[in-house]
Amino acid sequence: MRSNLASVAAAPVTSAVIAWHIRALEEELAEWLGYSRALLFISGFAANQAVIAAMMAKEDRIVADPA
Repeated sequence: MRSNLASVAAAPVTSAVIAWHIRALEEELAEWLGYSRALLFISGFAANQAVIAAMMAKEDRIVADPA
């Protein structure tokens, strides 16, 4: 039986290569869109979490509908 799983020892190398590609894609997107920077997130949920955490202060409140 063949396995397509990578060794755990390869994770840091693989992660570094993937991170490099993501940074390169972010730079290309920013240039294409005419912005100085761009950020990619794994999902809309992750993007919302990051933006909310970065912009909200302790005394702020968020009101949102369930949809």
